[in-house]
Amino acid sequence: MVSVMPAWRCLVPPQGESACGPRVCLVIRDLSERELAQDTWAQSARLVRQSEALARLGTWMLDAGSGSVQWSEGLYELHGLRPGEFDASLSGQLERVLAEDRPKVALAVSSALQTGNDVEVEFQIARPDGSTRRMMARATSIRGPGGAVLGLRGIYHDVTELTAMREQALEASRAKSEFLATMSHEIRTPMNGVVGMTDLLLDTGLDGEQREFAQTVRSSAALLLAILNDILDFSKIDASRLELEAISLDVATTVEDVCELLAGQAHEKGIELVVDVAPDLPTQVLGDPIRLRPVLINLGGNAVKFTGSGHVLFRSYILPATAGASPGRVDGRAPGP
Repeated sequence: MVSVMPAWRCLVPPQGESACGPRVCLVIRDLSERELAQDTWAQSARLVRQSEALARLGTWMLDAGSGSVQWSEGLYELHGLRPGEFDASLSGQLERVLAEDRPKVALAVSSALQTGNDVEVEFQIARPDGSTRRMMARATSIRGPGGAVLGLRGIYHDVTELTAMREQALEASRAKSEFLATMSHEIRTPMNGVVGMTDLLLDTGLDGEQREFAQTVRSSAALLLAILNDILDFSKIDASRLELEAISLDVATTVEDVCELLAGQAHEKGIELVVDVAPDLPTQVLGDPIRLRPVLINLGGNAVKFTGSGHVLFRSYILPATAGASPGRVDGRAPGP
């Protein structure tokens, strides 16, 4: 549009005609800025509608004085309604909520109006086609100059699909837990037989080497049973709440037991396993032997695996005192090439 400067002009009759005849006054105004503002507003409104549709969102605003509400086009779409098919009031909005969820939604709105605090509530709505959708609603207060709560503005977020995915994930987690519990139970049965038969074997007339081998089998089976017990209590693992025990253990004996388990692997590679226990290391310390042994086996196994020749050194010693305690430490090192 060509910009026209605001102006006005009065048209008078041509010469020779009566001056008392009708006159016409023309007023010209520049509407460019207004039309530009209208176009900008319309474009912004389209972007808002598109964003609401993509995010499955709808916005609303409540006037606390009149109880009237305003819905965005996105919120009408979430409810499966068109403008004019909704009683634009708080009671009308609550009627769209399923009966079992309606009390908690009403309580959340009332609390927000009384305290001015932000609220968040999850509920289901009923649509005209008989379907239901799960919504997550959030609202914040609208305050006047004196701080009084004049109303609320908020959003509805359709979380139906997200909730279904969450339920599927929980069901998969439950199925996994049941599977692990079943498998752990099935493995425990033969392992108990291994432990029992090894105990009987140890009661027979074995020579020193045979007894050492049988004791290694016994301790390894007992360790596996302890791990299976933890798997049976999978809820703790799944919730990241597996607690370490603090019971008396002999670090030197634990390290020696680990070396016995790794002795065959080290012997095949011609690697020597060396245990170095510091003289000031207490015989009994507090720790979790069931967790310590697998860690040492993993570290020692890697050290043996990646050592071409030489030896693997296990060192047990006391760290400098911190906060009144003297923690112990076990290192597995492979100084060989």
